[in-house]
Amino acid sequence: ALLVSFPVALYPVSEIMEEAIFDAPPSSLSCLVLRYAEVVTACAVASWCPDFTLFSGVVGAVFIPFVGFILPPLIYLQLVSWDEAKIHDKIHIIILLTTGLLIA
Repeated sequence: ALLVSFPVALYPVSEIMEEAIFDAPPSSLSCLVLRYAEVVTACAVASWCPDFTLFSGVVGAVFIPFVGFILPPLIYLQLVSWDEAKIHDKIHIIILLTTGLLIA
């Protein structure tokens, strides 16, 4: 599962790094070199950290509820004001925020 999900997690990081480093759209070789460096960096951090599973477990336990339950309703409220939201949307927002705060 990690082998399949790692590229999905790394893709947004690659996009942000490309926008930060390159002014113009980068060539395929530049993207390849940047992504290779990101993977090597991730592997180096994983090999140097003695209890990487513990570290990744703590990071996952802290950030997954935040990203899954708290951020989506907050982003939705940035797009649609509370007054414009329909009643079922308001109920979903309240349920997600309450669940996220209880889990986190």
